[in-house]
Amino acid sequence: MIWYSIFVRSFADTNNDGIGDLKGIIQNLDYLEELGVEGIWLSPIHPAPSYHKYDVIDYYGIDPEDGTMADFRLLIREAHRRNIKIMLDMVFNHCSEQHPWFIQALKGKKNKYRTYFNWKDAQEVKKLNLPDWHVPEKGATDECYYGLFWKGMPDWNFDHAAVRQAMIDISKFWINKG
Repeated sequence: MIWYSIFVRSFADTNNDGIGDLKGIIQNLDYLEELGVEGIWLSPIHPAPSYHKYDVIDYYGIDPEDGTMADFRLLIREAHRRNIKIMLDMVFNHCSEQHPWFIQALKGKKNKYRTYFNWKDAQEVKKLNLPDWHVPEKGATDECYYGLFWKGMPDWNFDHAAVRQAMIDISKFWINKG
């Protein structure tokens, strides 16, 4: 199967804002079909504070600079009409520090979302010089959270059943879109 990876932001801009969008992909599906493309692998399209969108804020949304859910549904329909599959790059190992659940987790150890992330005693982190553990900028600073890539992307705690279920639910949501 021939897959074509698309970094949406740089592919094709239809509204002249200098940023590629889903409509730009739709407009180029005939070209991709002519190339023999059988599947498109989209870079993350969810709302995020960065240009690359690997720091997701909302796993159920489409970043407005990429388009709308209606644009996404049209992309699926038009791609499938050409026998082209769509695969989303889903960022499941971490989220944005602006994700609502992380913001809630920062409110304290008793918050339900605290266990959705991994925490260590700040003194232990300092003593052991653990580089992937970060002191929160807001909230209590007696514990650090784990973020492999950088402090802006706290990692999910997949030892927690609710986190695993949330990712399954998110997957089903997008699979049901086609």
